[in-house]
Amino acid sequence: MDAGDLRSPARSFDDARMTLPALLLLLALAVQDAGTAPPVRPVPSPAPPADATTAATSAASSADDPSASAPLAEDEVARVGGIAIPWSEFRRYVGTVFVRHPEGDEALRRQVVREVSHALAAELGLTVSDVDVARLSAEILERAAAASPDGKAPPEVAADLARPELRRSLADLALQRELVRHDDGLAPDAEVSDERVQAFVQATYDGAHVVEHPLDDPVAATYDGGQVGREALGEEVLELLPEKERAGVLTELIGIVLVQRKAAQLGVTFAPEVAVAELEDRAAYVASNPTAQGLTYDDVLDKVDHRTREELVASPAFIAQVLLRQMVDLRWDDDKVRELWTAERAQTHPGTQVDWEAERHAAWRVVRQRTYQQLFAECTIRRRF
Repeated sequence: MDAGDLRSPARSFDDARMTLPALLLLLALAVQDAGTAPPVRPVPSPAPPADATTAATSAASSADDPSASAPLAEDEVARVGGIAIPWSEFRRYVGTVFVRHPEGDEALRRQVVREVSHALAAELGLTVSDVDVARLSAEILERAAAASPDGKAPPEVAADLARPELRRSLADLALQRELVRHDDGLAPDAEVSDERVQAFVQATYDGAHVVEHPLDDPVAATYDGGQVGREALGEEVLELLPEKERAGVLTELIGIVLVQRKAAQLGVTFAPEVAVAELEDRAAYVASNPTAQGLTYDDVLDKVDHRTREELVASPAFIAQVLLRQMVDLRWDDDKVRELWTAERAQTHPGTQVDWEAERHAAWRVVRQRTYQQLFAECTIRRRF
């Protein structure tokens, strides 16, 4: 990925990959081993978590807009220099960027299987009670204890089991076991293997004939008898993500808002020719990177980002990246960037010569990254996490 992509201001924009927590995988509709989980979508690392201001505040910005430092409203997940980011917008963003990535696929499957299972259970008169959920929770604790060297379930497992969203996952799993018992003609208290539940879940999902919608559609997908909204999908994805990764995605959205805000202040509007230059730079960066192993940028889009070029160009993150380039171009030209790069190279690598043609791309990326970081430093930001 291009190091100029909008990521966290806290570090370089390199991609980070991680796996879902073992507990969430255990509670997932298709119970599977955490060690075989696919890598998740690259997520930016979060800014330091806080329930108030998380960036340096300039006196001017606070004075210009007193609402910038006011407490967050109940329906706000963040506020950027007085610009509110509602929870609904954040959920829609998450429900878009994770599509075709493992978390998005799992979230969509959960949504569809949950709705189909509840409809089927209603027809059959099957229900699950709090007792069923408590019994399943105890089973999870027993499994965790059995897998622990000291024979005790880690405290965080019990804490996670108390989370409302995981309680819902437990209820889903309990209901699926009931449906399997009905299908297989088993007694109400018969054991049901994880593999059998997984097979039931997969068959239910496959039988729903899910059709995904375009990324800009408020409906994420339709299936036989129902649909999954973009915001609902995002909410489901957020339940799968640990808090650190949720914070990282929020940082990504905050960064987009910061770029849009600054562009509006400067009168900068999206320029298609700059978008073409950005795409050309990304293609050149991939082509020159030995780790790409012969892949083209379109290959990276397809195999890593799971996007078409058209979807990329229409995405808020790409548009913000183009606006950022345009803002940087207002203050910097090739000579200034080269002068800065050469001076810093002399300090960090004295005695070495700068190969400007080979290093130009990296130098410009550094200048754009620093400009991006400065947007965080000059604005009052309040966030939930």
